[in-house]
Amino acid sequence: MNTDVKTKPTINAFVEDRWLNRRVSKNTQEAYRCDLSKLECWLRSNLDKALIDATTSNLERFFEHLQSKGLAASTLARVRSTVRQFYSWAKSESMLEIDPADKLGSYDSVAPAVTSKTTVVLSDSQTNRLINSLLESADPLKLRNGLMMALVLETGLQSNELICLQCKQFVRRHRGWRLRVTRNKKPIDYKLSAELSQQLERFFDRARTEILLEKMSGYLFVTHRGDKMTRTAFWSIVKKRGEVVKPEISVNPDLLRKTYAYHLKQSGVELSSVMKCLGIADSDSARHLLDSLQAPVDDQTVA
Repeated sequence: MNTDVKTKPTINAFVEDRWLNRRVSKNTQEAYRCDLSKLECWLRSNLDKALIDATTSNLERFFEHLQSKGLAASTLARVRSTVRQFYSWAKSESMLEIDPADKLGSYDSVAPAVTSKTTVVLSDSQTNRLINSLLESADPLKLRNGLMMALVLETGLQSNELICLQCKQFVRRHRGWRLRVTRNKKPIDYKLSAELSQQLERFFDRARTEILLEKMSGYLFVTHRGDKMTRTAFWSIVKKRGEVVKPEISVNPDLLRKTYAYHLKQSGVELSSVMKCLGIADSDSARHLLDSLQAPVDDQTVA
């Protein structure tokens, strides 16, 4: 795919911004590059326009082109999210005066009617079995693992955000702890529950020091080598723990995050707040996620 030499630095700058401010995974970074490169090539081939010069009508034609190729609704939603994020970012960087993606029609207006893939989230009793014994353990590694899962369930953090947490992001208040995360250059504060605050204090007071073995690190979740936890290691921990407490379903960090999103949905939280809490820039993607979530199956109905 021949991306214009003037466009490539712009795409790379956008992807770098997503990494620095949102800690998106390598797969997501590659998806951004792929989606924007396809748009750039289509604009250049069909309209003789650069990526940064596209208009709203140009983008609408591009999505009509994608739809005519029979792409899955989920793929269309992903590309739409990428395009909206890119042009919003470009405007914030003063690369253009008007955001051409701001007035794009909704996802539903261009996507074919399909049956969305649904996700059954975890019930309260399932999450309790998943993490409670870890949080109550005297083993520092078990406490660390349980605390990582509990934080995702309570804040909806992405795996990359979780493993990059610094101790200085946590502030102790008289009624508990608060966590500050910066997304897209904007701070977001999470007030942690009393139960989670108590376990976090235990971790700070003793467990984390025992794991480090006199080594120094600014990261919250560390290994015996003094390094931060890796995304792969966290996924492995959650998967293995899920096999112990709930072998009939696949438990992973994404499911923990979706369980958090489901609780936001059930609480009637506004879509804009859901987007902020989950770090989702595009309203269509956030709505698509919420619509795909199903209530947890009662434990008594599962053999």
